Amino acid sequence: MSLGCYQDDPVNNPLLSGTCTSRPSEPYSIYLTVQECISYCRLQSCRYAGVADRFRCYCGNQVQDAAWRRLPITECTAPCKGEASRFCGGWRDSKGMKVFETSIGACGGDLKANEGTIYSPDFPGPYPLDQNCVWNIQVAPENVIRVSLELLDISAEDSLTIIEERSSRTVVTVLNGTSMTEYISVSSNVSLQFRAGPRRAQQTDGFILRYEAVGLCGPVEVIDDVTSVFPNHGGNVAIGQQASITCKNGQNVTVRCQKNGTFNMPTPYCIEATVGDEQEVVVWAVPVSIMAAVLLVSVEVAVFCIIKRRRAAEELGASSHEYDMVDPGTSNDEYEVVCTQDSRLPARSPQAPPTFPRPLGVSGTRSDSDYQALDPRTMCNSEYMSLTTTRTYIDDPDYENTHEYLELF
Repeated sequence: MSLGCYQDDPVNNPLLSGTCTSRPSEPYSIYLTVQECISYCRLQSCRYAGVADRFRCYCGNQVQDAAWRRLPITECTAPCKGEASRFCGGWRDSKGMKVFETSIGACGGDLKANEGTIYSPDFPGPYPLDQNCVWNIQVAPENVIRVSLELLDISAEDSLTIIEERSSRTVVTVLNGTSMTEYISVSSNVSLQFRAGPRRAQQTDGFILRYEAVGLCGPVEVIDDVTSVFPNHGGNVAIGQQASITCKNGQNVTVRCQKNGTFNMPTPYCIEATVGDEQEVVVWAVPVSIMAAVLLVSVEVAVFCIIKRRRAAEELGASSHEYDMVDPGTSNDEYEVVCTQDSRLPARSPQAPPTFPRPLGVSGTRSDSDYQALDPRTMCNSEYMSLTTTRTYIDDPDYENTHEYLELF
């Protein structure tokens, strides 16, 4: 509320200067309050009021050397003699002065700045009874006015309203007794009216309102496919505001007015689904369905193969007449056999000799029609087993090095 705490030198270099007359310290100094000082300086047509040393009141139209004379707010904590709950500057040794604008607590006025603050009459003290105050706010014609409520604590018998001319009619919006915290005008001119009755049931704090000029995006375009717009903001959506659009096709679209004065999405807001859109959806749906079917079939096939292999393994068992692979790397020149259903080619042992020894006790000749070339994938079937047990080899020491013998392996 205050402009801050500043260092004052009333004799050699006064903080507040101008043609204003400061309030004399006596005989009313013992009753000094912040609002009394502000009211006094306002009656003198002064712009600023300053309180210091608990009971001194100064008026002026300018704040001299405000930048380098500013003090921490803790230097202005001396309680007022007429109102101990509030501070009237600093103690005499600190030379601290608390400065206010005299517009604080004024009952009405014409406000033409692009932003400002309005306080209840005699703020920060209690507002008087039987008041009828009107503030006329006017900003640049291309803007609208945003009013924000920062404090609203008035008696139920009193009222605070915003009055605006809209299309040759007067719209009165009551602020007290509602949950409204913000109001945005339709035009660049509004009036704020406060009325206080002759009686008050209890003490209240008053009100604080801030206003500012803001740009706008204009009204939301209502065409045939739009059912309603809420809220319509009086036909003008200001920067930062949103509006919800209900379409005939059941859509709900929310648009927002951006800082550049345009909505965040272009018209038309209600878009019907076209035939092309539906076909595109179908085109995408077909490959997705096919992929899902292929995946399902693949899973089923994999499960079937696993079950089949498990059953085959159970039937085969681990009998001695079934063979897994031939390992030529055994040290006793005999073949070691192990049963398995794996059909992969056997790995050669690093100890395997360059040539394979002839099985013991087997001799004779081989017929191409009776015997197939060795294939590790046939070693576990009965056909291979019968061939290996009935074959004969030629009892010739050089037979091991012949092409016919080597073909066996």
